[in-house]
Amino acid sequence: MTRASIGIVGTSWWAEAMYLPALASHENSDVVGLCSRNNDRVESLADKWSVPRRFTDWTEMLESDDIDAVIIATPNDLHHPIALAALERGLGVLCEKPLAIDAALASEMASAASDAGTATMVPFTYRWMPVFATAKRVLDRAAIGDIHHFTLRYLSDSARNRADEWRYDPSVPGAGVIADLGSHFLHVAEWLNGPMVEIAALVATHRSPDLAHTDAEDSALLTCRFENGSLGHIQACAMSWAATPMGQIHELDVHGSTGRLTALNDWNTVQEVRLVDGDATSPGELVDLETPDGVRTDTVGHTYKDIFRNTESMAREWATAVANRELCQPDFASGARVQHLIDAALVSAHNNGRLVEV
Repeated sequence: MTRASIGIVGTSWWAEAMYLPALASHENSDVVGLCSRNNDRVESLADKWSVPRRFTDWTEMLESDDIDAVIIATPNDLHHPIALAALERGLGVLCEKPLAIDAALASEMASAASDAGTATMVPFTYRWMPVFATAKRVLDRAAIGDIHHFTLRYLSDSARNRADEWRYDPSVPGAGVIADLGSHFLHVAEWLNGPMVEIAALVATHRSPDLAHTDAEDSALLTCRFENGSLGHIQACAMSWAATPMGQIHELDVHGSTGRLTALNDWNTVQEVRLVDGDATSPGELVDLETPDGVRTDTVGHTYKDIFRNTESMAREWATAVANRELCQPDFASGARVQHLIDAALVSAHNNGRLVEV
């Protein structure tokens, strides 16, 4: 196996919290380049993480002969041009979600990825967390029979007080909370329960008018019909009171023909999946979590760090695929599918919540 030489475009807190630590100790890759429009920021971060090459122009980074793949951790409106340029050079690409600002651009990126044949990934983070990985295992063995109703809730306080939150300036992300938080759970919903065939959305904006960027939705309720006949609800709200260390809460509730599955990640200390027999009157039986060896579960913060920094998950899984010249999931086609669902939800929201075929 060769080692993958990786460049990262974007030097936000997320690049430092997720990608740099994940790859610093990875046996199959090296971060060899870092790019930011802010020269002071790129120099400081590169020094901290011992990244040898520094750029302020992503086109110069992509033209480097010593880079095999690139991570795009930029605002959404830059994903499309950077990804297409990288794929044209035959590079592997990990691009933050949502893949683009609309479905047409995302489809173009997925087509380019297919033509390039390189490893691509859209990091829908939560499919690697134990709660959803465990739910996937249980639902795949039909432990609750045929699924009738499927509910996901993503509650966050991320829009409440951030004065400069570009995610709620629709010219940059393409949408608000549906693109930011909803993209995660649209992917998780189809990963757990199969494809949707119809979707509808009601949205609202509650950010204080004293803050910048109040034009995009910060609260959304999505209703969907799945191909298997089940109905679903997905709630994404960035104006919640999520009194947890990481400012968010995840809940899953699935009802089937023979029972019920519930899952909770409170982003503090609770990570649990329960299986309830159809005739039961108790909260249900705890299911053993799907947790890799060596991953701490005393707090969700520890689990999160250990999963993404020490196991073959997300960025590390993609980097290994780049090194092995293999493909991985979720790829750009998966990202384009989610972008299609986002666009359909926005069409619904702009038409009083009517159902839209997907």
